[in-house]
Parts: sequence; C-alpha cells; structure tokens
Amino acid sequence: MRRIPVFIMALLTILQYPDPRLHKVAKPVAEVDDRIRQLVKDMAETMYDAPGIGLAATQIDVHEQVIVMDLSETRDELRVFINPEIVWRSDEQKVYEEGGLSVPGIYDEVERADRVRVRALNEKGEKFELDADGLLAVCIQHEMDHLKGRVFVEYLSPLKRNRIKQKMKKAFCPPEVENNPVLQILQHHVFPRTGTVTIRRPAKFGGDREFTAYEDLERAYAAGEIHPLDLKSAAADHLIDILAPVHDYVCSR
Repeated sequence: MRRIPVFIMALLTILQYPDPRLHKVAKPVAEVDDRIRQLVKDMAETMYDAPGIGLAATQIDVHEQVIVMDLSETRDELRVFINPEIVWRSDEQKVYEEGGLSVPGIYDEVERADRVRVRALNEKGEKFELDADGLLAVCIQHEMDHLKGRVFVEYLSPLKRNRIKQKMKKAFCPPEVENNPVLQILQHHVFPRTGTVTIRRPAKFGGDREFTAYEDLERAYAAGEIHPLDLKSAAADHLIDILAPVHDYVCSR
C-alpha cells in the first residue's frame, strides 16, 4: 500500500545580496524537533526548485544553523547538516568557481581548503562526521559561511564586490515607494476602510505583522522589512474582504 506523506512542504523566499539579513550570524539549533525537520523539508524543496545544490537557513531569513545540500545528478541524495562544525581542514588550497542562490547569475573564483572534516547533526538529531573533498568540501565551506553571515562575493576584490552589489540592487531591490501602485491601493482604499493592514508570514519567520498607520507600513517597506510579494498578497487579501459585500449584494439581486 502506498503511504501518503503527512507533512506539507512550502517554497521559501531566498534573500538576495546585498540584503543585510544575509549578514546575521546564525545561532545553534537547541533541539532537533518537528519544527526543525519541517524547516529541513521546506529548505530542500526550495533548493530543488531554485534549482541549486546547497542552501543555508540564513538565506531564507531563518537564523539557525541548518544546511541542506544535494550534489547528485539525480537530485535524490539530500544531505542535512545541523550545527555544523569544521574540525579539520587541509593545508592544501584549491580554487573553484562559485555561485549562489542569493547572488544569481554571478560566478567567480574563490580559494578554499581542498579537504575538510565536518561534524554535525542530521535531521534525526544524530551526530556524525564526514570527510569531504572537491566540490563537496567547497559546498560545505560555502554554506557554512552563510551561517556566519558571509557571502562568497566578499572574498572578491572591493571593485568586483561593488560592481556586483550595484547589479544586484538594480535587479532585486524593492520597487520605489513613490508612485508604487500597491502602496497607493493600501493607502487610499484599504486603510480608510479597515484602519489596519496585516502582512502575513509563517510563524517561523516572525508571524503576521499588523500595521495601524500607513506611514509605519511605508517605512517598513522602504527599509526592506516587507517583501514585495508579501505586500501584494496583503493588498489582494484586503481588497477581497472589502469587495465581498458588493459581490454578495450583486449576487442576491
């Protein structure tokens, strides 16, 4: 008999460099429980969908020491590293071309230890050690840098780094606040009728955030605290609530 999974996986938003949240240092996981196992499943789905070969929790704005990774061609050899620690690294260094889901389209050479030994917990909370070389060693070091608040482009020269930063800002920065149509809808049509706007986010990402003044919402959005997609979803949800009575009235005629 086929077994039906009882968990629900979700695609998560990957932070884009130079988002300041990428520079937060992740804290150790206190307990590998169902919350962490669900996080691992969500991160894995997000990584496979991107697609990528590795993802650190920092990249999806969860600042706990969790990494998922799959270097296989068949995409069915998921590795999970919780509270990873490099206990040994070789003196020999190798240069590899690196990229990343938080810096899409950008690739450059970075020098790292050719071999490492990592100690970590798996998704069951079991401790293990792994000797890695080649691409696996590079990927482990790359993702562990994320947990320390470091992105691979920070190994590059200041000139290259600044060029990448400007390119990424143009491609992924939130829309301008001035003349933003979504903000205008919220300001002129939602707040006057409801007096409040709720930005919905999963509990593991801080939960829902409620604004009772448009000015506070605008400031939070301008500061990058609200993702553009979350803002659009909030506008759509509130407009549906506002228009529901009109719909009911028209349908009852």
